[in-house]
This record gives sequence, C-alpha cells and structure tokens, in this order.
Amino acid sequence: MINDLTFPHGSAETFATCSGSDIRVWHARTLSELLRIQVPNLECNAIAFLKSGTAIVSGWNDGKVRAFFPQSGRLMYVICDAHKVVGTGNSSGGAVPRNGVTAITPSNDCKRLVTGGADGQVRVWAVAKETQVMIASMKEHKGPVYAIAIKANDSQCISASADGSCILWALDGENAFVRINALFASNFFKAAAYHPDESQLITCGSDRKVTYWDVANLQQIRILDGSNAEINSVSTNASGTLFASGGADKKVVVWHYDSGLRSLEGAGHSGAVTKVRFAPDEQSVVSVGTEGGEPPPPPPHLPRAHSRARCADDARGSARRYLCVGPQLKRLLGAPCS
Repeated sequence: MINDLTFPHGSAETFATCSGSDIRVWHARTLSELLRIQVPNLECNAIAFLKSGTAIVSGWNDGKVRAFFPQSGRLMYVICDAHKVVGTGNSSGGAVPRNGVTAITPSNDCKRLVTGGADGQVRVWAVAKETQVMIASMKEHKGPVYAIAIKANDSQCISASADGSCILWALDGENAFVRINALFASNFFKAAAYHPDESQLITCGSDRKVTYWDVANLQQIRILDGSNAEINSVSTNASGTLFASGGADKKVVVWHYDSGLRSLEGAGHSGAVTKVRFAPDEQSVVSVGTEGGEPPPPPPHLPRAHSRARCADDARGSARRYLCVGPQLKRLLGAPCS
C-alpha cells in the first residue's frame, strides 16, 4: 500500500511516494524511478517536500520524523519521539491502522514543521539542519490525526482526525498554539484541504461525502455525494476551479469546484485509492493506491476527455498519473483548445 504522495512546490516534473519502508521519487512524465530511500523494518506514513526544495520530510510508524536530502537521499536529521508509537484508537473504539507520526506539513517559510500522530496530538517544531526543537504540543483530538493543512501565511492550520473533528489552530500571534474553532461530524475524517483563496476548506472521510466549510465560522456550505464508499483524499488545483477525490471505490473523480458537478472520472486502480494530488501545472492528476503484486492491466482512458493514463507499480502499491490532455479538461482549466 502506498500511504502518501507529494509534489515539490511549483514543479510538476517529479513527485514522491511512500510505501512500507521506502520513499521513492519519480519522474512524472515517464514514471521512472529517480531515487529510493529505505529505512528497513519501518513504515513511512507521510511525506512532504519543503517549499524551498531542500529536504524531504517524513513521518514514520516508530514515532520519529526523518528528513532527507532530495538529490542524494542521505539522512539530514531525525526527530526522536515526535509522537507516541501506539495510538489512541478512534471514537468508536476501533484499532488504529497506523502508528507513530501519521501526518506532516512544513510551513511555507520552511522554518517549522506541523506534525500529527496516532496519539491525537498536533505538534509544532522549529527545524533547521543542525537543531530541531518542539515549540508547541496541542492535545484536543481523541483519535489519530490523518491530515494537516496550513495557510499560505503560516498563521493557522487545520487538523483532521478520525475522532470526527477538524480543529483550526493558531500558529502565531498573542494566542498562538490554541484552538480557534472546531467542526464536528459523524465521520472519520481522512483529509482536509484549503481552497486556494483560503476562504473555504473541503473535507472527506468515511461518510462518503465531500463537504465544503466556511473557514471564518466552520459552518457547512455544501455537501456532495462523493462516492458509494469512503473517500480517502481530496486535492484542489492551484487556480481553485477543480478538485479531485479518490477512495475505496477505486475511482479518481475530478469535480468542478463551484458547481459541484463531476467533470471527469478515471478507474485505473484495482484497489482503494489512498491519495490524489493535482500536479502544480494543473495538467495532470496523480493517484496512489493499495493494490500490489503483479501490475494490473493498463488503466482505461478517462471518460469524456481524450486523456492518457500511465502507471508505475511496485510490490506494495501503484501510482496512476492521469494526463489531462482532452479538450474538455483544458477548457475547464482555461487553457487554449486545439
């Protein structure tokens, strides 16, 4: 199973995935492997590139944060005991599928990391190559934290948890590192993402819905029936006109943000989709899933847009890149149609 997927800031040429004990960097156009980082006998739960591109930061099931140089894969630093190894369970008393550090997001100034754990804590770290210091620990979630999204000015972040809550945290100012607001639902939240203008955020989870929320008061704006199975991931494009979702129904769906209508649908996975991401150039969507072993048959084309799909597989999962070259999607993105 591939657990996470990320692009470097502003670059669609490469992307990175984590699966089991591996972090792999891929060439986006050819889906050839460029770099492999291995930490034996452990599992990587979450990865991210620093905005500066100087490091790949990752969260592991042994409760540690590890940072690597992106060109060589050499270890840069380790934060020990970032989170407890064993989690807290969830609101229904179920087992935690992941342990240790389950979410990680760097600040846009590259000076801090915000991490979430299976212990339900959200922690903020001041990081540099030589020193890494915890500056805050926020404990209000009662279940594992599955996603963290941070505002462009690094003033606030939102954390999504399996306990049925998303909490908005202050990261600076007089009341830094306290809860600003929270939303609650009968849902195991799997992902949360800000709209690029940061006036709204969207969430998804076990309730099979995609929900829009007003950031100012965390009130529901719209609820979409996203799938007939739980939704594991959502991602908006840079212009905010589209978002993509993927989940246990094995499909990747591209939605028009304002209308809430489905624009495209791809069915290239033979297992659940764990993460989807729009490429920074907005011309493709990459998804990763749980299927492993022998590579599945080539995925079908995206319906209603003469698009191509490429895939890369290893023993633990697969990645799908849907290259959006059809006139319909180009028109939605505002690009000229041929």
